[in-house]
Amino acid sequence: MIMVWERKKEKKKKEEEEMVRSTKYSLQEYLWTTMIRKRPTSDGLYDPKKKMSFA
Repeated sequence: MIMVWERKKEKKKKEEEEMVRSTKYSLQEYLWTTMIRKRPTSDGLYDPKKKMSFA
């Protein structure tokens, strides 16, 4: 019983790490696309004077 529980814990941990990794990647991708496009500041996504902030 304990072995099964340990395995489930490991699997959950791996899934969480994978989720974090993909989230980090998509966030990085989002930052790059907004930086590269240099959108107008009206939508608040790109402002060279201000640091990036997420509401």
